[in-house]
Amino acid sequence: MGDKEINVLIHSKKNDREEAGEHFTNLYVKNIPVTWSDVELTDLFKPFGEITSVKVKEGTDSGFVMFKEHDQAQKAIDALNQKKEINGKVIFVMKHISKAENLALNQTVPPIAQQMKETFKSNIYVRFIPKDVTDKEVEDKMAKVGKILSLKVRDHEQIINGEKFVTYRIGYVCYEDVREAQKCIQIYDQSNVFGYGHKPLRVDFWQSKFDLRHENEEKNINQVKKFIHFIQ
Repeated sequence: MGDKEINVLIHSKKNDREEAGEHFTNLYVKNIPVTWSDVELTDLFKPFGEITSVKVKEGTDSGFVMFKEHDQAQKAIDALNQKKEINGKVIFVMKHISKAENLALNQTVPPIAQQMKETFKSNIYVRFIPKDVTDKEVEDKMAKVGKILSLKVRDHEQIINGEKFVTYRIGYVCYEDVREAQKCIQIYDQSNVFGYGHKPLRVDFWQSKFDLRHENEEKNINQVKKFIHFIQ
């Protein structure tokens, strides 16, 4: 007030601060069977310590597990993350970062984006898979370049005159090693591996929404700079 500078800080509860630091107890689990309930997820994690809550996101391949103690949560990560296979799929176990924590830390790159980028650094994004190609056919092709930890294929839908149409399919492939992911890009990007008469595949490293938004902002800034330079 007056000539004095006032600093306003966001207050967080002690428990929230501890959870945001190194003493986390809440875990995010990815790539579990979509048929699992809280019971199966509990059975998987109970050997590592006392569990205070478990929640499977119904109809998805993910869930949350909260332990009583931090060392129990860390032990589960060390034992299971990218080491445990269930139904032929490797599961991912990581610290859960809440939306509130993600905003409160106010970092240039949000913690959630950082964590996802590190965890899925060998994840590939595939566009323009022909709509009649099955998940198994995609897996068979992608497995030729390396060991796949997880694979998901979904339809890309477009609404025309109020009706939904599948125009092509999109794939997410996570390899065991970054070099295998790079090899996949080199071999399959701009290829017609599923036959001619379709758009060539576009294959690149997966990017988080934050990374895509940041990239678009950078492009817009560069375009403005070029325009200013042109009219000067």
